[in-house]
Amino acid sequence: MLHKAALFIALLGFLPTLSLAETPSADPMAEVSGRPTFPEDGGSGTEWTFGFHGYARMALRLPNGQLIDAREPYLIDDDYYRSGFAYTRVNETEWAEIFLSASRDDTRFVVGLFASGFSDWKNVTVEDQKGIATAFVEQRFQPAKPYELRLRAGMFWDRFGFIEPYDTYVFGRTHVGGLSLHQRLFDRYYLKIGYGAHADVLDVNQGFSPVAWSVIGVDLGWLDTGLYALGTWTNHTPGLKQVQEGSLEVLGGDVLLRHENFGTFYGTVARYRADKVNFLSTGLEALHSTGGRNFMLNILGKDSEYGTGEVLVSAFDTEWSPYRSLRAIQGADTPHALKGLNLRLFGMTAYVLSKQKSDDPIENRNDRLYIKWGTDLSYQTAFRSGFFVALRYDRVILDANHEDLSFRVVTPRIGIRPTNGLDVYLSYSRYFYGDRIEIPQQLKPEGESSEYTQPDESVLKLQAQMRW
Repeated sequence: MLHKAALFIALLGFLPTLSLAETPSADPMAEVSGRPTFPEDGGSGTEWTFGFHGYARMALRLPNGQLIDAREPYLIDDDYYRSGFAYTRVNETEWAEIFLSASRDDTRFVVGLFASGFSDWKNVTVEDQKGIATAFVEQRFQPAKPYELRLRAGMFWDRFGFIEPYDTYVFGRTHVGGLSLHQRLFDRYYLKIGYGAHADVLDVNQGFSPVAWSVIGVDLGWLDTGLYALGTWTNHTPGLKQVQEGSLEVLGGDVLLRHENFGTFYGTVARYRADKVNFLSTGLEALHSTGGRNFMLNILGKDSEYGTGEVLVSAFDTEWSPYRSLRAIQGADTPHALKGLNLRLFGMTAYVLSKQKSDDPIENRNDRLYIKWGTDLSYQTAFRSGFFVALRYDRVILDANHEDLSFRVVTPRIGIRPTNGLDVYLSYSRYFYGDRIEIPQQLKPEGESSEYTQPDESVLKLQAQMRW
């Protein structure tokens, strides 16, 4: 287990670096008048600037090319929080995250609104509408030129070890109220530490769960590497509830390589140690699992002594630009038409040791190796419309010892990218399933009989997405 007290003391050790002298002084006229002001009265607002940023993904998906007798597709790889290791992002559903900010000098306030369902096209549930999910203040301090400190306090995300093709955070993503500090020295060395917590969810026997994290690294421009330590636990065992003490710890490291004549390479390794994680609330999202209960169901199994075991995870993501490589060799003679060609190769493994052991390969989670990898070849023209074509291939193996617990997906797509951040495209995914691949109980569509087990073999999708 991570030394929780040491992490907390290390966090407190950096608090004295915050100088109260840098806090903006109050309005002197307000002090003279003696009358309070309230947010609805507005105030001057002349020194503040306001921002509007976010990401929205809108997808219409039809199974097996059906346009008349259409319905939602039945898949095993499209549910972000319940597909577990099988998630591929090939046929992701709708999602929006919108951030409203107010900034003045080195001070920033941000509110985040999230939704995973849009009511104009579906009947959404409370779980789909996250409402105001995050709200935090961020303050930048620079007492000396080589040193910079950023403080973030409130309810926020911190993200660690992002693998974009799978939308996965290898070390985790926090969902807490708390405090984080990000320090840089000589614009090269960095340290991130934080402490927060997520409230209990006693209806499902999840106790109040603190989260602590620390990251130390160096960024040389061409090389960025870091070491990570994260932990969440609960000692909250209220009476009349079945909550027990539990913990989840993550240790690991990553490396990012950048080369102007090649592209980028990102690799990471993480080790998870879980002890009765079923009783943890959702302060730390790990491997597409919010909270300990989902981590237990997705990774360790429901019969793993309340979620006890270990997981060793590795992942990589590399992008290669043939134009850059040829330009380094041929110089100005390199065909300009190659500039829009890009090749991406990515993959991920998870080796699981769990208390859930079974002779049935579908039920067994102990001594089990998960593997997935894929490629994405794309080409974008230089036309004003930003027309592009792409072909993605995914291979997912849910047990390396059983070929029939695997599937493949081939996904060509065609679309336009008229400006940076905007994509509109049409894709077609063809799935090839192993004999034992079936829809898990938690992914079966509502209203279908319990005998329904087979996922759809193809999906036609029209998607628009925007990042601003």
